[in-house]
Amino acid sequence: MMLNSELLIQLEKLSRGDKFQIIQFLMTELAKEEGLELLDYNNKAIL
Repeated sequence: MMLNSELLIQLEKLSRGDKFQIIQFLMTELAKEEGLELLDYNNKAIL
């Protein structure tokens, strides 16, 4: 298992686009945990 400090080091190395994908993934995961629905660009629920 990767430590948080190791994960942060690896995240810093990612491209800008990859960082946005990680953010989107994490936001989706957090929304699921909270029972929320996220909207895509066409205002359609993605969860």
